[in-house]
Amino acid sequence: MAEFKNQHYLPQFYLRGFERPEAPGQVRLLRSGQLHWAKVGIKNVAAQDYFHSFVDEAGNLDHTLEKELSKLENQFSPALAKLLVSASSRRFPLSDEEHVHLAWFCMMMWQRVPAKVEFSEHWRAEMVRFYFTMTHRFYTEHPEALERLKEERRRDPDAANLDEARPEHFDPAHIEVSVDRHTVLVELLQSAFETAEVLLEMDWVFLRSRPPHFFITSDHPFCLVDPTETRRWRGVGLKNPSVEVTLPLSREVALLARWGRPWPWRWSRGVTRRWRSASEGVVAKINWRTAGLAARELITPVTDFAGASDIQKVFMERAQTANKKLGQSSPGRTS
Repeated sequence: MAEFKNQHYLPQFYLRGFERPEAPGQVRLLRSGQLHWAKVGIKNVAAQDYFHSFVDEAGNLDHTLEKELSKLENQFSPALAKLLVSASSRRFPLSDEEHVHLAWFCMMMWQRVPAKVEFSEHWRAEMVRFYFTMTHRFYTEHPEALERLKEERRRDPDAANLDEARPEHFDPAHIEVSVDRHTVLVELLQSAFETAEVLLEMDWVFLRSRPPHFFITSDHPFCLVDPTETRRWRGVGLKNPSVEVTLPLSREVALLARWGRPWPWRWSRGVTRRWRSASEGVVAKINWRTAGLAARELITPVTDFAGASDIQKVFMERAQTANKKLGQSSPGRTS
C-alpha cells in the first residue's frame, strides 16, 4: 500500500522542531555524498521506504509495526510539545505520565534509527558466524563428538536427522547467514522501553539556545558519551557514572542527561529537572555530538548554525572515506 511506503525513522512531529524559521514545513538538509545544502520538505527527510514493514509468510507486506509506532508517536507528541512551549517560563510542566512518555520517546530516538538497526543486524549475524566457526573447529578436531551427536539424534524421534553431517558442513564459509530485520526492530523497541527507566533516574537539564545559534539534528541524534574519556570514543552504558546523554529536541531546546548533579529542583523520584541557557560554545558541542554519529543526513534550520564549518567539513570527509570515523577525541563536557 502506497500510504505506508514512506516511513520515518525520525517522527515528523520531531522534525518540525527544526524547521527553517522563514519556511515552516521545510528544513535544510545535507545528505551523505552531497556537496551542498538542500531545502527539503519534512515529508522527505529521515525516511526510508518500508523501513518498519516486512514480508509475511504469504508474501505480503505487513505494516503492523509502522501502525503501532504511529500510535506511540501520538502519545509522545503532546508531551514534547508541552515541554517546548514551557521553555520561555523555564518550568517542567509534564505530568508523571507525560514524563514517562518523553523518556520513552528519547530512548526510541536511540534505538529506531537505521545505524542502530544495521549495527544490531550485523552483530547478530557475526554471533551466528562465530558459533559456526567454533563448531566447525571443534568437530574438525574431534570428529568422534559429531558421531556421538548423530547417535543421540537417532534415539530422539523429534530431532533432525544428522546422519549425513560432516565437519565441513559447519564451515561458516559455506553458510549464508541472514537476520530478520523485523525481529531486530521489535527487540530494539522493547529495549527502548526498558532503558527509559534508567533515563528517568538521571538528572535532566534542558539547554535552551537563542537565535541564530540553533541546535541541529541528524539521522542519529541520540548521543551517549563519557566526556572524561580522552581516548577514542568507545562503548559506554547508561549507568556509567560519568556518562552524558544528549538529544536535540528542537532548534532551540536540547536534553542533557547525566548522573548526580546537585541541582535544587527535583522531580518526585528525587532527580533534577531544570532549564539552563546554552552559550554558542555549548550549542556547538551539542551539535558536534549530534553530527558525530550521523551517517546519512544532517538536518538543520539554517546552514550557519553553531559549529557549522567544522561539522560540515568532517561530515563530508566521512562520506568520502567509508572507513574514517568521527570522534578521534571525546567531545568536551558541557558544564
